[in-house]
Amino acid sequence: MLKAIASEGTVSQITSSAFLTKYGIPSSSAALRNIKALTEKELVLAEPSGQNVTYSVYNVFLSRYLEQM
Repeated sequence: MLKAIASEGTVSQITSSAFLTKYGIPSSSAALRNIKALTEKELVLAEPSGQNVTYSVYNVFLSRYLEQM
């Protein structure tokens, strides 16, 4: 999940079927569990934007590293 968010830069629809299938995430509930754990560990930043929330990797250097993997 962390690598998927780093590859996208920012993600606003974390449970969309396009995002889930593109990165091989099995279900929307798995995505929500993963994103909750990553935000609690402060690896992912959740920023409210209107009615949605956008997610991005908190550390820019970690994000660039994961993009190249």
